[in-house]
Amino acid sequence: MELIVKEITLQYDKNMEADHRPFSLGAGVHDSSTDSLETYKPISFSLKPGIHVLMGENGAGKSTLLRILSGVLKPDSGTITFRYDFRSARQKFPAGNGNAWNCREYDVSQEEYRHFLGYLPQETGFYPEFTGRDFLLYIASLKGLSKKEAELRTRELLKLFSLEQEADKKVRKYSDGMRKRLGIAQALLNDPKLLILDEPLAGLDPVEQLHFLELLRKIGGQKIGGQKIGDQETIGQTDVGQNIVGQKIVLLTLHSTAAAADIADSILFLKKGQLVFQGRTESLTEDLENLYVRIMRS
Repeated sequence: MELIVKEITLQYDKNMEADHRPFSLGAGVHDSSTDSLETYKPISFSLKPGIHVLMGENGAGKSTLLRILSGVLKPDSGTITFRYDFRSARQKFPAGNGNAWNCREYDVSQEEYRHFLGYLPQETGFYPEFTGRDFLLYIASLKGLSKKEAELRTRELLKLFSLEQEADKKVRKYSDGMRKRLGIAQALLNDPKLLILDEPLAGLDPVEQLHFLELLRKIGGQKIGGQKIGDQETIGQTDVGQNIVGQKIVLLTLHSTAAAADIADSILFLKKGQLVFQGRTESLTEDLENLYVRIMRS
């Protein structure tokens, strides 16, 4: 399993990027000055299962890059491909390029790519009059899950994110932390192998942040207490099947170097539309915060 990004470019508005608003040239009328436009230098990288943290200053193009990887925005050039090996997978796979009995590759423009994708934008749109349960069931129907599967996944995810007791309350009564948990729950409904999260810690208090990072570790299949997540893992008092936790490619943006150092298998730095660093945290020869400051100031 691998996400492969080759030579993608896009001109974007760094002011809209900082405000978390999508922008693409040719998308319509906008009031941006040419001074606020940045162009991605050709970006190439690949990600394998694990947790990968994308960092950079405001306006660097992080949110725009995540939108491109999620298929929300189309790059001006380059390719984005998800490669999946079905030899060890016990599931029916969608059509794609490759050997039917080995690996298949899916371009970001293909509908099948979204079969593997879970995406959490920084600003998630909710239906305030829906209950948490109804919201998940509704999103599950949009993702093509059967009624039985939608009910099962909704029940499992409400348990995983400690929302069982609040499941039948209207979303407008949820705290920011509860909405954030509900947002990532919807991203997991289709059992994605590629999970993309834009600033998932934004708006959470320190206790909620710690809880959220622990959930991400489990979702990403990291070792917890010396043991790898297997067929079943207990989170609190909840038994969660391997279809929720386990091996996934998780890519998220964070501003906190401490949180990134704590959770990431690898780190990527984006600076003014250019990927200036990618490396595994275990291979770093200096403190992550010092590395980040040095590269951003250079």
